[in-house]
Amino acid sequence: MNITKLLAKYHSWAKMTKKEETELWKKLRDRCDQVFSVWVRTRDKYKWCVTCWWPVQHNAHRIDRWWYSHRWSEDNCCWACANCNTYHAQEHWMRFTIFQIKRFGQERVDEQLRNRNKIKPRIDELLSIIEKYEK
Repeated sequence: MNITKLLAKYHSWAKMTKKEETELWKKLRDRCDQVFSVWVRTRDKYKWCVTCWWPVQHNAHRIDRWWYSHRWSEDNCCWACANCNTYHAQEHWMRFTIFQIKRFGQERVDEQLRNRNKIKPRIDELLSIIEKYEK
């Protein structure tokens, strides 16, 4: 089903089936990822990977994306080339951590690691994330 139809049904408070709700949630999650990735790559206007200084193609996460509390966190994301983000993840993670410590301080980086959870955001929260980063 089309995302606009699903959203219209969601906003009209009509009864959605579990399948429709799951489909809408997945489409909104993917849209959040797209919008947030573009925002991160244009936020600092850097054009080079934080690890190896190749041209940027990815939005890299220091704490993996399956931790929903940090998936769309501005402090957790940075620019990276596809090679470092995909194939040299361990080295990239170490250099990215050093970069984050220099940028935000050790205390803030440690707090990020302590505050992880896998609680899935609600549809309303996903819509607010899309609205925030599309502007």
